[in-house]
Formats: sequence, structure tokens, C-alpha cells
Amino acid sequence: MTVFLTGGTGFLGSHVAEALAQEGLDVVALARDERRAGRLRGLGAEVCLGDLDAAGGMRAVEEALRRCDAVVHVAGLVKAARTADFHRVNVEGTARLADAMVRRGRGKRFVLVSSIAAQGPGDGPGERPPDRPEAPLTAYGRSKLGGERAVVARAGDLSVTIIRPPIIYGPRDIEFLKVFQVAARLRILPAVDPGQVVSVIHARDCARAVTTAVRLERTPRMVYPVDDGAPHTWTEMAAVVSGVLGKWVRVVRIPRWAALAGAWAWETWGRVTRTAVVMSRDKVREAEARYWVAGCSAAREDLGYVPEVSLREGVEETVRWARDTGRM
Repeated sequence: MTVFLTGGTGFLGSHVAEALAQEGLDVVALARDERRAGRLRGLGAEVCLGDLDAAGGMRAVEEALRRCDAVVHVAGLVKAARTADFHRVNVEGTARLADAMVRRGRGKRFVLVSSIAAQGPGDGPGERPPDRPEAPLTAYGRSKLGGERAVVARAGDLSVTIIRPPIIYGPRDIEFLKVFQVAARLRILPAVDPGQVVSVIHARDCARAVTTAVRLERTPRMVYPVDDGAPHTWTEMAAVVSGVLGKWVRVVRIPRWAALAGAWAWETWGRVTRTAVVMSRDKVREAEARYWVAGCSAAREDLGYVPEVSLREGVEETVRWARDTGRM
């Protein structure tokens, strides 16, 4: 099987590329810049230089898809200088790739990596009922749901599976790593709602779920949330981080007004400098929601997915990587 992979130069995509290679699958990886493709070439992947925006980039994509049996679409925008950029990349880019696979692909398998931001928070600490309508809170979440719907709309021509991970962490991450960096320096985990319950997943586990899905001709369901097997509180997270760092870390409540003020300042700086920022008022809305639980029961049942990396093991590995690379 030959798999066309997007996002392979990014955090999660690099782990997916490794998992695909370990499974003996041939990988054609999309990259915008040859300078960032060294790791992919080291895995034996063929690199397709192009993108999902420009006509020239799409010509390269369509030519590559002629040789591919499946698409794994990991690439996406998680932070943006303008809200419209989320739609342009996560919706329009996804639709463009799906259309190209319909027209040019040798196979019709399409696995999309989305996010639980697309479904919105739940009402309790258990898994969100799969028949509950999606209600994303943020522009990012709405764009990921839009990307899902773009692919589902083409399900008559494609065999579609959507993976919805929660917070993803692990080596090579630079976003959630900030939580561990703050803990190491200030001995705190800041939280708008200290009682919030969240799911997390190590990148290697998420990559295994994606790789397992792409090897199947189709799946009984289209949408599969995945996580590390159990919801976590910030208090539990602080205890784990304390044990790994060897120093006491406590959860500190950030008042809503302070979080909103900080988010507004970051947004303003992003607009002035035309720089994409993660911290935003949308993120505060997500931080206020009590329950962000993904669960993985459907993935266990249909895909045989079993999470292998515990929170303690994952944090240990991430902190070790951060220290080895001078990030902590």
C-alpha cells in the first residue's frame, strides 16, 4: 500500500510517518519546503514538494496521488493570525485534497485527523454520546468540523475514517510542552477551571490509531475519538509532573478576567505583527468548559486500538526529550 501523507514535517505527522514506515507501508509525503523534509527522506519516504493552496502545488499533489492507494491527512492549522485562515486551510484545503483523491487516486481510502474541538465539550466525565450534535466553541473547532464535513460529503466516492484526538503531547511538540516548561520554572500549572477534566494522548498512540485505520478498507463508523484510556484532572496532571520533575507543582487558578485580558493582548500582538498565536479568547472559552473527554471505546471495538503510553510514561519521555534538546 502506498499512502499519501500530509503534515509529515509537523509534530504529529512526523510520528505518523514513522508509524507508517514501521508498518512497511510506502509513504509519499507532502512538504512545502525541501529543507524540512530530511526526517521524511530518512524514513525512506518519497517527498512531494507542493501544497494544498496554490494551483502549482496542487498539480504536484494530483500527480503524486496517481501512485497512491490512500490519503492520511494530518496537516492543519492550529493557530492563525486571522480567523479566516482556519477556514482556508482546515476546510478548503481538506476539500481540495479529497477532490484530488477522487479524481486522481488509485485507491479511495481517506483518513482525516481532526480534533475533539470539532465536537465540543461534553456534559460529564464520561465519553460524549456519539449521536450528540457537534457544538464546537472556537473558530478552530468550527474549521475542523468543516473539514470533516467536506470529506464526509465525498463519502460516496471515498472510504472515509475520521480520527478525533484530544490534547496531543510527546517529543517534538512545542505547544503543550509549554505546560511542562511553566511547571519546571514556576512550579505551577495554571488553569481557568482547576476542576476541568480533559483527555490527552501521546503522539505515538495517536499515530498508531491512524496507521491502524488506514490499513482497513473501511471502518464500521466514520468518526473515532481516541485518547490514552482515561480522563485526567489538572490536579492529577500536576501530581504526575511533580513526580517526573522531582519538585512539587501545584494547580493555580487563573481568574477569567485575567485570562481574557492576556488573550486579548496576545491577539492584539498577533494582529499587529501578523503572527499566528495560540493564546486567544477562543482558548479561554475552551478552558472554561468543564469536560473535554474523548474516550476510545469505539476505536477499541472497531480498530483494535489499545493505548500503550500512560500519562506518567508519556510525561517522562517528553521531559527527557525537552531536556536533551535544551528546551527545558
